[in-house]
Amino acid sequence: MIPVFNKQMAVRAGRPEDGPNSCARRKTGVLHQSYNAVLRGWDNLTSTVKRLQWADGIWRFTQFFFRAVLSDQPETDSFCCDTSQSCKICKCPKVRLHLPPGGSMLSTGYPLKHGSEVQAEVYKAADGVFSKGIPLFNRMGPGPVWRPTTQCSKALYERTRKDKLNGTHIMDNAFWNRSGFDVQTMVML
Repeated sequence: MIPVFNKQMAVRAGRPEDGPNSCARRKTGVLHQSYNAVLRGWDNLTSTVKRLQWADGIWRFTQFFFRAVLSDQPETDSFCCDTSQSCKICKCPKVRLHLPPGGSMLSTGYPLKHGSEVQAEVYKAADGVFSKGIPLFNRMGPGPVWRPTTQCSKALYERTRKDKLNGTHIMDNAFWNRSGFDVQTMVML
């Protein structure tokens, strides 16, 4: 069961609207923490081919993998740890989303996103590469939850997220490093 995050209750309890402890980041974080628990051990289970009896009674060598995500825009935002005002498929900047496509890459003119590249950029942001060496999050320790450092202010978090990551929240994504699943590629389908 995936828990539901109630934004109204969180705001009444004092959780801010933006920044490293914001409602949006927490809501997405709860979803990804849940998927991390569900997918724990997934790579080990899917690393080899297994011989299974299918519904028609025939034994076949079978490999398990993810290949699609069915969702509308809010769920896609959550799967990608992204804002609604960004393209999940390519690196089109927010200020150009309203313009008609043109160019070579899938008719957008911008390079496609890949989960591993987004992961590398988010890790750099968390470690302070884009904020003059000021680490924004402590990524060490058990579990997928990243704790903001004392230097990670609302303004610094939002500026880094919007200017350097095109709106992606600075957090761990449960689908990174899962075999057979690149969240950006699945969104393209």
